[in-house]
Amino acid sequence: MAEFEILLARTWESQSNTLSAHYVQKTRDAIAYIREFYTFKMQMPSKINYRVKKNRAGYLASFGERHAYLPYYQLRQIGQKFSAKIPQPQDGELTLTLLGGAAAVEVFGILHYFNEKTQVIRRLNLVTIEKVDEWDEVRRLYINTLVKDFFRKVSIKEFKISADLRQPCERRFAEQHAVLINTDILMCYNVLNENEVSEQQAILTNLRYILNLNTKSLLVMLMEPSPDKSIARVRPFKTYLASTSEILQDDIQTYQFDEDPLRIAMNKDDPQDLNTRLFRPRAGEAANPVFYNNIKRIAISAVKKPNESLPLSAIFQQVKDLRDKEKGYFLRRRTDHGQMDFLNQLGLDDSNTGNKGNG
Repeated sequence: MAEFEILLARTWESQSNTLSAHYVQKTRDAIAYIREFYTFKMQMPSKINYRVKKNRAGYLASFGERHAYLPYYQLRQIGQKFSAKIPQPQDGELTLTLLGGAAAVEVFGILHYFNEKTQVIRRLNLVTIEKVDEWDEVRRLYINTLVKDFFRKVSIKEFKISADLRQPCERRFAEQHAVLINTDILMCYNVLNENEVSEQQAILTNLRYILNLNTKSLLVMLMEPSPDKSIARVRPFKTYLASTSEILQDDIQTYQFDEDPLRIAMNKDDPQDLNTRLFRPRAGEAANPVFYNNIKRIAISAVKKPNESLPLSAIFQQVKDLRDKEKGYFLRRRTDHGQMDFLNQLGLDDSNTGNKGNG
């Protein structure tokens, strides 16, 4: 997707719409730096300072194209079993709320899913909740120019909420109350993973506030990386969803981007191809970033209906199913030796102690 080159150039504050050799090298270095966090070898993703343009460029180059397409695949997967649960635009209008808006690249996948065959969405109300104002210019460029090139008949209106989900946000949310209460889809991609475990309660409180505002059926879509490392951050929100919403999806999956028109590839025969310039190995270079056209994620989706309480039996069953899936994943990941100790550390084994863990 050549449009990402424009985003990267603007992220570096270049006046050009293309990356010079100098900025290509800086981006390659930035990719290597960001991926060190996401492989959990040095520090956690929560330590990334996105006010630094190098980090924003590294994140966009590492995840931007894949995250742009990911909502399409998640919605398509949900639709295979629960098509009636996916909110449909009313008179062509849909409201999407993004937690951690960043560059809002996920908008592309949402619009592509709904408008793939017919013009279903004509107006998109986009609510972005983002603490880093430095993303604003790139996001506006992406929404108002690049996305519009693909979806010319869609009107997009952004409602920006400058808020840090680790802090109380009720006052900020109240300023956009009228649009938040009409949220059709709430997306949480790479948010829980980028905060400390100690900060999860405040984030969960803010998420509850948004979910409890809704005046109509709301679809929650969550994606987080590395189940081994993210489980402690994701579990409280999963458990809350299981107690208040109908769980549609709880999987750990690898999504492959090899289908046109959402194909991610390297054209090695084209020296101007962006992915080739960013990811082709170079002799003698210490950090050669690896090219990926897939992504592995914890994928969760749920439907929250206003003023509707689930039966206790349904809540217990959903929580049990979540726990069983977690146990099954980690049992497959470990050898017999030390398995139960590992599950005890995660709070997933309650067979001997009677401890129900926290989710």
